Amino acid sequence: MSVPESEISRFYTVLGHPLRRNIIKIIGETGSASFTDLKSNLKISVGTLYYNIDLMEGLVTQDESKRYFLTRRGKIAYHLLVESEEKLISAGVEAAKHAGWFRHLNRVFGMPGLFSFLYESPKLSLPSALTILIYGAWITYQAQLLPIIVLYTERLVLSQIYGPLLFIGGWAVINILGNLVPLVLYGRPKDGADRLAIGSTYALLPSLILPTVWAVCRFFYIRLNLVVAQFIMLISMAYSLCLLTTAISMAKGLRAEKATLVSMMVLYIAVGVSLIFYKF
Repeated sequence: MSVPESEISRFYTVLGHPLRRNIIKIIGETGSASFTDLKSNLKISVGTLYYNIDLMEGLVTQDESKRYFLTRRGKIAYHLLVESEEKLISAGVEAAKHAGWFRHLNRVFGMPGLFSFLYESPKLSLPSALTILIYGAWITYQAQLLPIIVLYTERLVLSQIYGPLLFIGGWAVINILGNLVPLVLYGRPKDGADRLAIGSTYALLPSLILPTVWAVCRFFYIRLNLVVAQFIMLISMAYSLCLLTTAISMAKGLRAEKATLVSMMVLYIAVGVSLIFYKF
């Protein structure tokens, strides 16, 4: 069977994760498999399984009974796995196993690695997530700023006491959208809501840079330049949205481009509410 080199290269890229290789093997050995079969065999969460299956577009598809089977390209990939596992390894598929301390640092501080680490045990991650929420509410009050999800304004059209409530409310809006949009548009189940609650909290961390700097400047009676403040807010907002996209993608099992839709909705809502505030 003659396979173009570019096609083989793509197979190695898609199958560069042991979980996706196992999915191909299970379906290839049985001919077809239901979502429940795959989840039971692999012992992974619904979101993780959806996420990896989406990445295998063109290799795995579904029939009318919702069972997964291999496409023509998927069958080629399966034969490559069976006949040349060593070639995959030598091509660098499992090079991460030998990355030593760098691999562990990347796992903790890299965006996908960070959320993978957090989602492995949501109960263990919950205390730190609660700490972030408490700090966010407290620092927002100290800075005397009004939070609008990932944006901030110093126009106190509401009492300062509403700042912490708005911060928690913004986090709630993110979680409502993060669970509702994948369910309505992509048919994702409600699974992963607990993971998203934690991931979205960590995603808000960069947005807390501005109120933290603002509060410190207030404490030392330093007037923070407005241009500098806006620059800090825009950079931290962008990073928060990137983290949020990854958090949603991994919690709900969506490809990044689909998860980006939720992040953009969060941004549009924040900008829209900000414009309303500036009219007062």
